[in-house]
Amino acid sequence: MNVLTTRFGEPEIVAVDERQIYSLAIVGFGEGRRFAWIVERENPALGWLQSLDDPSLCFVVADPGYFFPDYEFDLSEEEVRAQGLWSSDDAAALVIVRVAADIRESTANLAAPLVLSRRSRRGRQIVLNDGRWSVRTPLLRPTASAVGV
Repeated sequence: MNVLTTRFGEPEIVAVDERQIYSLAIVGFGEGRRFAWIVERENPALGWLQSLDDPSLCFVVADPGYFFPDYEFDLSEEEVRAQGLWSSDDAAALVIVRVAADIRESTANLAAPLVLSRRSRRGRQIVLNDGRWSVRTPLLRPTASAVGV
């Protein structure tokens, strides 16, 4: 399937496999919007959720485990059923990234991850109310050499 995007400059057609298409409910964007999850082979930690209905709507997303190895959260039984999840192998978690002009200022929304079911091709944004995670967590943590240690 070909998907039109305008998020990378000029309008561009990107080829996606049907297995990359998900029906998502994202806070502020409604239920059942169709998105293509596009991941680059060279950098699988980052990707995009490109709207199939609106070429100008595209989110930068990240695999939270790559940037935040200690990141974890629990889903309620109701959320598991709503997602149609069969097992943890069926689930994928993504976080929306806010990309700043200075990459060191980019942040990830760990307080509201996207949970996707690979089997059902559905997903939703889950708002975590436990206070453990922030909506503006720095994506890149300073290294010892960067802080003068």
